[in-house]
Formats: sequence, structure tokens, C-alpha cells
Amino acid sequence: QAEVNRLLKGDKPKMQRAKSFSVKVAKKYTAKTTVPLRYGAGNGYQSVMTLGKGTTVRCYGFYTKVGDVRWLYVRVNNSKLEGYVDERLLTR
Repeated sequence: QAEVNRLLKGDKPKMQRAKSFSVKVAKKYTAKTTVPLRYGAGNGYQSVMTLGKGTTVRCYGFYTKVGDVRWLYVRVNNSKLEGYVDERLLTR
């Protein structure tokens, strides 16, 4: 019930902080397919929105690794939307 009340009030989940940084991942990427932009690194986090195939995002080098998957913290180009995307779903 607390979660329902939070959503009804318009509260959004807190964005997870990235755990790592590498200049090697600081690039522009394009979504290979429809991709969920998430509040945190992992499929268990709520989706901020769904990015369409071909959407361009920029990673400034921040990411979090979950198992063998690197989740990039990205900003959707020409917007203030930010979140995490599974790097395997992106192309450079």
C-alpha cells in the first residue's frame, strides 16, 4: 500500500548512484532495439521510460556492474532524462 500511495502522490524512485567510472565508456551510444531506461543498474529497478530503437544517449563514463553486465548511466540526448541502460542493448 505504501508503494501505491507513493506513486499516486507522484513521487518517483530515487536514482541509484553509479559505482564506477571509466573514460573508456564515455561515448555516444544508440539503442539497438527498444530499451528500458531504469532508475538503477539491473532489471529489478523500475523503468523511467522506454527508449525507442535508434534513440541516442550519452554516457559520461559512469556505470555499475551487476554480475557480468555493465549498466551505463546515460543521459538521453537533447533532454534532462537520465538513467541506466544495459550496455549490451546499445551500439557505439
